[in-house]
Amino acid sequence: MIDCRAAPAAVFLAVLILQLAMQFLHQASKSSQQEARLVSEIRSLLREANALAGPSTFAQSAKLRRAANAKEKELSQIRIEAKGKNASTKLVLFVVKACFYCAFVWWFWQTPVASVPAHLVQPFGKVLSFPSKVSEAQSLVQIGILPWLVLSTRVSLSIANAVLSK
Repeated sequence: MIDCRAAPAAVFLAVLILQLAMQFLHQASKSSQQEARLVSEIRSLLREANALAGPSTFAQSAKLRRAANAKEKELSQIRIEAKGKNASTKLVLFVVKACFYCAFVWWFWQTPVASVPAHLVQPFGKVLSFPSKVSEAQSLVQIGILPWLVLSTRVSLSIANAVLSK
């Protein structure tokens, strides 16, 4: 069982790992070498076709445009196949993420995840301690699981984007 002092870090770490996995899968499905090669070929064919747009070279230009259209169809077919392959993996990851979130909410519903001095979260104390009990006598605000999950998700998404964009 997780110690209450380690709970915020454990929840954040689990959310960060799930977010990294989702972002990695999204980025892996987004770019492949074959797609990049086809995109560059299409651009070069269209550039050549635009350069040959005069009346005397119309046939060559049309031939290059037809080749670019064929490559675009091939590219769209590759993207459709990749999307189908990754859809099931994304669904599984989404279900795992939802199960983790539900487990954390169930586990920490009435228990605070963290305690923060009240002056740090001055106007938002009651909102941040939503499912837990708020004690006015204490100088600490007990952070509930729902605000902690929202905060962890936003921060981990930013970290995942920063890590995987390099």
